[in-house]
Amino acid sequence: MIAKTVLGSSFSGAIMYGAAEKQPTKKAKLIDSHNVMGTTAEHFALQMQTLANRSKCKNPVWHTSLSWPENEAIDEEKMRKAARLYCEGIGANLAQHQVVVYQHFDQKHPHIHIYLNRVPIGGGAALDSSHNYARNVKVCRDIERNLNFQPLPAQRTSLSDHLPPKMQARQKVKEALTSLLIAKKINSIDKLSEELASLGIESRFKYDRNDKLVGCSFRVNEVAIKGTEVGFKAKQIDELLSRNGIDLLKTSKEILPKKEAVPFEPGYLVVRASVNETKADLSKIEKSLWQAQMQLRQIKQNAKTMSHKKPVKKFKKM
Repeated sequence: MIAKTVLGSSFSGAIMYGAAEKQPTKKAKLIDSHNVMGTTAEHFALQMQTLANRSKCKNPVWHTSLSWPENEAIDEEKMRKAARLYCEGIGANLAQHQVVVYQHFDQKHPHIHIYLNRVPIGGGAALDSSHNYARNVKVCRDIERNLNFQPLPAQRTSLSDHLPPKMQARQKVKEALTSLLIAKKINSIDKLSEELASLGIESRFKYDRNDKLVGCSFRVNEVAIKGTEVGFKAKQIDELLSRNGIDLLKTSKEILPKKEAVPFEPGYLVVRASVNETKADLSKIEKSLWQAQMQLRQIKQNAKTMSHKKPVKKFKKM
């Protein structure tokens, strides 16, 4: 048995992929759930995200796939037991964590996807995610012995990097990222994860303590792909998301319809197309008012002067 784990921030994108609700050609079956209500991926994701949002955990999604050899004698009940033993083995008490498990049928070998909320329902620290690889190996060995599964080979070759499935997976990830980030201009990690999931691509994004994106990896049909393998480093993805956000803001401003000016008539309000035009008009009005005030002041001054002049006496001719 092999376990592969990725962490994420969006339950929606992850669980939608697990349920295959947006992928008509892909079959999936819900085989187990804990501390969630309902039967749809949307309901599960909403409940798990709501709980996660109450904590400071940046990557609450724990997604693990468990895979067995094609010739493994395993049924749904054994898969369910393996999923529960796995959760307990990594330290996730099933009484305290939300979990949903899906079985997929898109590969020849049997495999399941476990989606676990790292944030416990009773509050407290999130499930520790350090040393995942070593912990997965140990837990898998324990489950193999407990359920009498075939043991995992001691060594695994790295020649798989050069096999057609690896190359196809790289091409799929590269084309998807190019389309979503450059053509569709996706501007958020969560939206990017959801779109990738709808294409059958799992994604994992790693952040540092300052919440800066520092790593990214992807998975297609159990084939792991690093962002650097397809020409998309974490820094490049972060820059593209930021730029797309700015471009979207500019575009939204450009498409706003301008208000047409209405000819001035008594009783009507004149609407201007821009703030600058309005300011210019106000300036003209203020100037006209000032000139009118000066003229009125001059008229009053002249009238006052005339009223103080003494009348000229006329002398009679002798």
